[in-house]
Parts: sequence; C-alpha cells; structure tokens
Amino acid sequence: MRTVIWAGVIFLNAVITATFFCTPVATDSADEEPTLLRLSLEEIGRKTAEFSGAPIEAILELDRDTSFDVLHWHTGQGDPLYSDTLFGNKAKKFTVRLFWTRYPLYRDTVDSCYYDTVWVSMGGGLKSSNKVRVKVTNLPVVMDSARFDTTFLLGQDTVWECSLPVVLKASYYLGIYARDLDKKAPVITFLGNKGKIIHQDNTSPDAEYQPPKGDFIDTITIIAYDHVRGQVLRTLILRHITPNILPFIDSIQVKTTMLKRSSMVGGIYRVGFPAFDTLKLRLFSHDSLGTIQRTSWRAETNEVTVDSANSMRAVYVCSDKECGDTLKDSSVVIDTITVTVVDNRGDSTVRRIELSKGTINQPPQVRSILFDADAVVFSDTAATVTALGGVAHTLRLDAVDPERASLSVTWTASSSSRLTDKTDSTALYTAPAQHDT
Repeated sequence: MRTVIWAGVIFLNAVITATFFCTPVATDSADEEPTLLRLSLEEIGRKTAEFSGAPIEAILELDRDTSFDVLHWHTGQGDPLYSDTLFGNKAKKFTVRLFWTRYPLYRDTVDSCYYDTVWVSMGGGLKSSNKVRVKVTNLPVVMDSARFDTTFLLGQDTVWECSLPVVLKASYYLGIYARDLDKKAPVITFLGNKGKIIHQDNTSPDAEYQPPKGDFIDTITIIAYDHVRGQVLRTLILRHITPNILPFIDSIQVKTTMLKRSSMVGGIYRVGFPAFDTLKLRLFSHDSLGTIQRTSWRAETNEVTVDSANSMRAVYVCSDKECGDTLKDSSVVIDTITVTVVDNRGDSTVRRIELSKGTINQPPQVRSILFDADAVVFSDTAATVTALGGVAHTLRLDAVDPERASLSVTWTASSSSRLTDKTDSTALYTAPAQHDT
C-alpha cells in the first residue's frame, strides 16, 4: 500500500496552518510478493558442500514458475554445467551441476583450503538467492584426446567407435591422453575388453591392443582417475565385421549335361532329354570364405532325393509317365528344380533348372570379343571402348552354340560409323573422323 500526501495552505492572521490529506493508491502485486530464490547444495536445505573432482549439484527453488533464461549464476572460479534443453523452460525448481577446473582465489588461513561462494540472481541483480559455500579440495581429471592406431579421437566425445579392416594386424597402438588438473599423473585402467590390452605402466598414456580372432565387437571402458574423486570415463567400441561374400554356384550337372553360368537365360537354366525317369544331379559351388553350411534341393512337381553323405549330390525321380514317353518328340516342361546354397551367416545363392522332356535349343554363348588386341568387358549386354576417329579397328568374336550348331553373325553400327569386311568372326569398325569414341 502506498500513500499520496496532498497539502493545502491557509493564511490566517499571519499564522500559517497546513492541512494534509492522505489518499490510498493501489500497488502492483509483484511489489508486494517478490519472487523468492532458495539455493541448496546436493540436497534441499544444505548450504555447504565439498568439491573434490566430481561435479556437485546446486538446487534452485522458486515460489513461482520462472524461465531459466532470466537466471544468472554467480561463482568465483566455478562453472555451472547445464543442458541446452533448460533454456526456454519454465519451472519452480532447477538443478545445475557445478564444476571447478581451477582453485578459487580465496584460501582460508585456518585450514589452508580454498572456498568459493555461489548464488543466483535475476532481474538485473534486483533479486538474489541466498549464498552457499563450496570447499574445493581437489581438481578433476580431464580427457584431452585418444588415439587408436592412426585414428585420433576427440576428448569431448564420450563414446569412440572404430572399424577395423578385414585383414587384422597382430596389435594396434592405443594412446589415452588424460590430465589431472592438480598436475599429477592420472591412473588409466581398461575394463570389459575382449581383446588383450598390454599396459605396462598404469600412469602411462601408451598401451597396446591385441584383437581377438574372427569377427567381433569389443566394447572397452576406459577410466582415468586421481585416487580422490576426480575421474573421467570414456567408451571405445571396436568392430571387426568381415563383409560377407555370397556362395558361388560354378555349375550344375544334370545327368551328363553341364550347366554353367553362361548357359542361364533369364536367370534360369534350361535342360531337356528325349526320355527319362531318374536324373542324377550334382552341384559344383564354392564360398570365398569357406563357410558353406548346407545345400538343399527341391522340385515343384516330383521328388528330389538328397545324398545323405554329400548334399551336393541328389537324384531326381519323375513319376509322370510323360517323362519316359519316347513317342512324343515335342518339348514339354516337366518340372522346375531349385537348388539353394547357404553359408554360415544365412546368406544364400539360389539357382533354378527348368527340366523338359524333349530337346531344348540353348542360345549361343559369346565367350569373348576383342577390340584390336584388347578384351571387351561387358556389363550385362553392353560395353564401352575408345576408338580413334577415322581409323579402322578390328573386332574379333568368339561364340559357340551349346548344341554345336553353326552360327550366323550379324554386325550393326550407328549410321555415322562404318563396318566393313564382315564375317562370322571378324569385322572392321571405323568411327567418324570428328569423334574419338
């Protein structure tokens, strides 16, 4: 409540008489009920704490929702640590960690210890919390950086991750560069590692890591500490995962016919016989990592019996009378056989064989094409070569028919190029003079 004083003056016989009138005026409620700030250390109501290397909690209580942005933290040499997510938040209670990287300026002459004072203000310093006192007895350990083999790791990161190459070394250099701000050598320890760590001196930054065999994920906990409460922890994750190579099916033998990769049409082998009731099947496959685990055979219509001693061998049994009918010369699809090769990681390669009764005309196979003396490497059905404009280049074709029939070859080129001296195996190609490809 504020009071406004009005003064009136009356002159009577040279005697001055003053009359005062008081009028009450409404005031702002914020002036009547100021925001209260109560600061504690580590627990509500505690006004003192000791910092010996590990952060301590400062708890600020308010009597109304207040934005964290308007709060100002005051310390002598300490640093408040808080998440950026606090900014913009309104609450009646905030918790902040306090951390010292150097000793306060004030040192008590009685116990020779360093003390710092902490408080919080808002409104440009018009409102302040109570002051709390922190005794700083030990400075923390900090992590500057680390090195694994030739890779340097940042100290501010809490988790480090490294991938090891396919071919492992016998050992790798591991360096941990940590400092005790009290200028003492911190102790470095390693926990949880699967590989072997050789660390002759636990205060030395240098160590050696010997990886385990095979594929692995090694999670190593690294702790640097000072025997008081100052410590820093980092996690190093090492991965060695060998890229998997799918099993490769070289060929499949059906009776006496060898089906190779080059004889596939549309991803399917096609083979036919004039008549049959059983067919011996044999698979030729390999895995670059030597990890083939199993081979399976399946037919859509009839049965395939797998050799119990060797799953790469099987026998196909046709129960359909049409398989053995020698009177019909027409080609009839009897069945589709699927063979699957699986490695130890569960990855597989699948091939399908379309089995017919009758003769199957297999497409011609191009074994190679030479451009002058260079072999042409095809991607699917196309290849790119470099030709000099206006110069004749020799093309040589090597192609065969699986049924040993004679082949007829047709050579074509764009209208701006020329093909001359064409035969079933050679041709001369001349690119336009203004082009070189």
